[in-house]
Amino acid sequence: MRKIYLSGPITGVDVNEYHAKFERAEEFYKAAGFEVVNPVRISDEILAENPDAMYEDFMKADLEALKGCSHIAM
Repeated sequence: MRKIYLSGPITGVDVNEYHAKFERAEEFYKAAGFEVVNPVRISDEILAENPDAMYEDFMKADLEALKGCSHIAM
């Protein structure tokens, strides 16, 4: 399995800046043959379902996603 979790700063970073950085990283690793887990997409899904989501909600979802990965990119 080649599934990679993208890790990097989100909290305190301009939303447009981190969206662009994570999108570029996702494209890079997909081109390298990885299935990519992008936490920005996870966060967007959580916020779409619950605009009042708390930090703990995001961390719980991210850690669960990370468990299914064989690699991590920081």
